[in-house]
Amino acid sequence: MSLKLSIVDRELEAKAKEVAKLQAERQKKKLQRDELERIVRLKQAEADMLQLKVSETKWRPRVREVAKDGENGQL
Repeated sequence: MSLKLSIVDRELEAKAKEVAKLQAERQKKKLQRDELERIVRLKQAEADMLQLKVSETKWRPRVREVAKDGENGQL
């Protein structure tokens, strides 16, 4: 009977170690996912800033033209 308990105890310890290992891997993957999400948000913000700069660049000549026309009384 004690031999069976010893075997069960060892199996239980092995399973407990396996569970701890899986939990550590899960936590590591969660941290990696969180980091990737931060990077995605940063890259999205960069893309938004670049798009804003492109939009400003496209409109700048027209704004100058309107401002120039306004100075000449041609509005």
